[in-house]
Amino acid sequence: MNEEEIKKWMAENLVIKNEASKYTNQTDKAFTQSVQNGNIKPFFEQGSGRSMVRLFLIKDLEAYGAQVATRRERLNMPKNEENPR
Repeated sequence: MNEEEIKKWMAENLVIKNEASKYTNQTDKAFTQSVQNGNIKPFFEQGSGRSMVRLFLIKDLEAYGAQVATRRERLNMPKNEENPR
């Protein structure tokens, strides 16, 4: 893959945290907790503290979002309307 192909793949398949919670239909706080608990793992992580960069694979987020939706249905919890997709 050349540099342009890599950039294209990244743009199509990776998102930052602020966009990632939309794919899981979680609040930002719930998404952060899922990352801290290891339920969602960053595809790429670089830096530390406030300069930490985390990129998440869209397909992983969609799969986890489906698990969250199933769990909500099973527990009869309402869908999070804060982050509609």
